Amino acid sequence: MKVGIHSKTAQCLLSGPGQVAHLAPTYAAVNALCLLRNEKAYKVVNRKKLSAWLKTILDPTNGSFSLHVDGESDIRATYCAASVATLCQLEDLPDLFKNTAEWVARYNELIYFN
Repeated sequence: MKVGIHSKTAQCLLSGPGQVAHLAPTYAAVNALCLLRNEKAYKVVNRKKLSAWLKTILDPTNGSFSLHVDGESDIRATYCAASVATLCQLEDLPDLFKNTAEWVARYNELIYFN
């Protein structure tokens, strides 16, 4: 597997040829790059393309995320998206996660208090 871009519009890390861009390996790759603690590793990620790709897995109606395009939104994906975006210091962080905190609160209420 290669680290890199797997479509003209998406930045997904560690997706194999012919596989859909997926947030779980992207999360793992970003964390691994951060562990290296050097500029060269940080520059591997194209932040603008990563942000654009995250918007394709965002549900703008409620602020949740899915692990891949047309996937189911859940807390795992939303956590991975928030973690990746924060670690990469994406410029549009506030807009990207505009309704996410409220969605997480509602999700936890449904799961744990019903």
